[in-house]
Amino acid sequence: MYAKGQAPVEPYPGLVTLPWGSRCLTNGHWGTPAVANIGRDGACDRCGREASAEAGRLPRFRAAIRARQSGCELLGDYQRKDRPATVRCMTCGQRQERTLAAMSAGARGCRTCAARFGTGRWSQLPPDVAARRMLAYFQQPLVIYPGSNGVPWNCRCLVCGHSAPKYLGHLTQGVGVCRSCARYGFDRTAPAEVYLIADARRHAGKIGITALEPRGSGRIRAHEQKGWHSLFSWPFEIGADAERVEDLVLAHLRGPLGIPAFLRPGSMPQAGHSETFDLRRYSTREMRELVDRITAEVRAATPVEVRQSHADRQRTRARRAEVEVRQRGGEPLESYPGGSGKPWLIRCMRCGAAKHKTLAHLREGRPVCGPCRRDDLTAPLRTSLMRASVRIRAVLAEPLEPLPSDSNQPLQSRCMLCGATCWPRSAQTSRQGLACLQCAAEKRGLRQRLGLRLAAMRTRRWLLEPISEYEITNGRCWYRCLICGTAAERATTDVFSGRAGCPTCRRSAQAEGFRRPQETAVAAQLARAYQPLEPYKNANESWLRRCLICGRKSKSSLSNTMRRPRSRCRCPKTCRGQSPAGRPRPGSAQDHLVRV
Repeated sequence: MYAKGQAPVEPYPGLVTLPWGSRCLTNGHWGTPAVANIGRDGACDRCGREASAEAGRLPRFRAAIRARQSGCELLGDYQRKDRPATVRCMTCGQRQERTLAAMSAGARGCRTCAARFGTGRWSQLPPDVAARRMLAYFQQPLVIYPGSNGVPWNCRCLVCGHSAPKYLGHLTQGVGVCRSCARYGFDRTAPAEVYLIADARRHAGKIGITALEPRGSGRIRAHEQKGWHSLFSWPFEIGADAERVEDLVLAHLRGPLGIPAFLRPGSMPQAGHSETFDLRRYSTREMRELVDRITAEVRAATPVEVRQSHADRQRTRARRAEVEVRQRGGEPLESYPGGSGKPWLIRCMRCGAAKHKTLAHLREGRPVCGPCRRDDLTAPLRTSLMRASVRIRAVLAEPLEPLPSDSNQPLQSRCMLCGATCWPRSAQTSRQGLACLQCAAEKRGLRQRLGLRLAAMRTRRWLLEPISEYEITNGRCWYRCLICGTAAERATTDVFSGRAGCPTCRRSAQAEGFRRPQETAVAAQLARAYQPLEPYKNANESWLRRCLICGRKSKSSLSNTMRRPRSRCRCPKTCRGQSPAGRPRPGSAQDHLVRV
């Protein structure tokens, strides 16, 4: 962290990817960078943003030139091209706050001048051009063009006659034109309901429409998850009647009663704030009576022919759906649910299995029955019985039962080599091999086994001579060391890889590496007042020596002598001048001899 210009102020979190509180050594900024995320230059996030802003900042004179090119004069302090600055229009003299990035070269001044002279994105369409554009989308204007594409314009649909405010900008961007003619959203030909819900905590009520169960269950559930409670509902055979009831109820609330929308935008799921009202001004009992009265009026005003035509359309849709299901090999077991996306219990006409399918999935090409579809796909790829028997015998296996129709099913067979029972599959016999696993393993071992000459060469490479005959690489064999002649049993793989040499030679080499030289061993004996009488062999063998104080001979290994640095001669008569701790008394003859 210090190498990258950061001074830690907290203990290390333990991982290079975790935030670590530190202070920038360049400008003293506080932050929580991770060790893995700090750049090579060591700049913190704030220093990096300031550096990028400084790199993108134009000088004062260049910013003034850019403003004059767009028809404005720079007045305030310029900071960055994405920060607003005070400018004055050189055409009308109006002052505005604009960013240098929004000023386009060749403009005619401020936004007001741009809209007046028809330049840039603030240009206004002539009323006749705007009317022709609206007519091109089958919308007839009812009022004069408001002067902007983002302002609602009251128009009437030439297809269905529905009148509502529409945006010319939405039409040119491909947004839906008329909700009555649209093929998405609320289905006006399907059954629907008008529901009334309330939120006692905020004293708010809401009226809305949704499709009947199960299609409309998600809309009411979304409100219930936010604390709303369902009170009443009015079902309708046609969704257009439910929509008409909702429009009349809201028009009565907003018009004669003067009750505005109670909740603000963004406080309701699915943008339902426009359908809310204050329960303290209009209770649920009064709302229920109003909806009952308007519902009775709408149902009485709906012609019988409309209801009959709607029922005929429903029956026609159901018959067409049943024909489509039968064409795809299915038989409906229940009536048409009323939508292509709803589950429908269908029985396969081939195997008789009954499953829930949707008409939309069948139209996409999905099968009515999955197993039957798989059988149709695998039938051309299925191997004939004669060819399957030839494949089984090609791997030296004799079938003991009739051949199955599925090539992936195991078949009980007898191996022609060893006579054991095996279970080969016809689909796997195309590979080269044997049906019997034991025979295949032996064949694979023979193919991977080394020759006797090559095995002996690999063994002698590590100074070992094989005594027993080499059989398999994973087995064990007896080997004799060519140096010391010791025989031992070793794994063949360890011998070939050099991991199993002669243990005697290895211990001898280790002992030779740890053996003390002759001069050092003699010096160690003399330092303890002993004179060696024979050559030094090793530290663990007894070494004949003579005491320099009393002249007594004794045997002891060098390791014992080195382990007892204060050892003394055991002679009780001559070596009495030593202290109890094993050291000679100062000024005695023994002390003089030891020093010599």
